[in-house]
Amino acid sequence: MFELCILLITFCGIILGKCKYNNFVNPLASFNIVWFIVSLMMIKGNPTINEPTIMAKSCVLIGVFAFNIANLMPFYKISLIYKKYKFGNALQHDYVLNLKLLHILSIFVIVYSIYNAIDAIQYTINGGALADVRNEFYSYDNTNTPFKYYFDTYVFSPIRYIVIVGTIVGYFFVKEERLLLLNCFLIILLQGMQSAGRYVFFNTILMIFCCFALTKKASSLKVKSKKIIFIFVPILITVILGITANRTTIATDNITFVGQLWETIYSYFVGSITYMGVVNESYPFIKSSTFGINFIAGFLSPFFAGLTFFNLISYPDFLKVVGTYACEQLPIGDIYFNAMPTIFMYYYIDFGYIGVFIETYIFGRICYLAYRNICINENLLYVSFYILIFVQICVSSTRWFFYSSDFALAFIYIWLIFKRKRVN
Repeated sequence: MFELCILLITFCGIILGKCKYNNFVNPLASFNIVWFIVSLMMIKGNPTINEPTIMAKSCVLIGVFAFNIANLMPFYKISLIYKKYKFGNALQHDYVLNLKLLHILSIFVIVYSIYNAIDAIQYTINGGALADVRNEFYSYDNTNTPFKYYFDTYVFSPIRYIVIVGTIVGYFFVKEERLLLLNCFLIILLQGMQSAGRYVFFNTILMIFCCFALTKKASSLKVKSKKIIFIFVPILITVILGITANRTTIATDNITFVGQLWETIYSYFVGSITYMGVVNESYPFIKSSTFGINFIAGFLSPFFAGLTFFNLISYPDFLKVVGTYACEQLPIGDIYFNAMPTIFMYYYIDFGYIGVFIETYIFGRICYLAYRNICINENLLYVSFYILIFVQICVSSTRWFFYSSDFALAFIYIWLIFKRKRVN
């Protein structure tokens, strides 16, 4: 019953989004595509992963409904106020991408990424498994100083985000800088080698797809430039498949690669919902325990981390709830899962079912306004904002990126690579 309701709502949302904006990268269509696929997978099922609980399905249904309401209800008074105080000023300026600074930042990121990834690269070359590299990456051992940890989390990682986004936006909208594109590829590869993760490759593909769909110049790109994109993306996909094949588990090492790929996809789309229910059953006391903090934790964390670094306070417990309870490795069937309880679990921990509705509605409204911004004024800064938001939309079945400071702070750091120019 839940699955069919989600399927119906998301199908209608996809049609309405396509009809309204004539593309599939708008928030209404893209969000519903994700959850339409999830609902189909839930209906099909998987014998190795347990069916999600009623609580988990309820959160998904409430969240999907709230997001669609946020994108379909106009709220004319609010829109007019927003236009007066936001668009009215923004439309008087244009933002020019600072390619020289972007080149400098990309070189810095490459050099520092090599420093961070050198041990993982040597271990992998000597025959080490990527699963071990990933476990080491998330071990949070004491070999690094607190200063390096804070620098990596609150400075380096957000800069890496903006270099990747800036490179892609610059390539499609400004100038086809192939050297910058090569630097970007090295950055992505180094991050993937350091963490043995697939997210960086998948997120980059999403950014390229979104930017390609948004730019009006896509049909007029040079043939050689198109070839670079069509080569670049398959390489990223190949790397994702390679990591998937290497990171085998006891539950999947006796099945074919296609079967393992299906298990991985299913676990990311539906296993995360099952995991949400398991977390709730294991730790029911976390419901409504953070009072909205999770929604903006990525922006708050640097402030409290700074106070903690100077021994002024202890790091607050309300910023540890998700990391302590919603990231623990728990069984969701024949496999164990961790750290990806869907965006709705973050909201549920904030305010229960009410939090799922309110915070998903707010997120949906932010997505609507961000996309409306670039429809009114194709400003490169706003395009960059939306590309980051688009990534969050597409990974909404796994985690809330705004909980992490590296992603949240990218929305602040991205101003560094743009210069404001007054429009007459």
